[in-house]
Amino acid sequence: MALWFGLADTSPVHSPDFGATLDGRFVNSTLHRLEGEGSAILWTHADAILEDLAAAV
Repeated sequence: MALWFGLADTSPVHSPDFGATLDGRFVNSTLHRLEGEGSAILWTHADAILEDLAAAV
């Protein structure tokens, strides 16, 4: 399972701290923490996220 979080995200729902919490709860997770990115990483890093999803299938 891949978890993607922007380190500049200030939302309490999508914050990097919450990403670290989730990463600790899932056994086979990979946490991707992107410097200087906010909550729009699905749009700014779509290629990398989709490639990661496709590789997991």
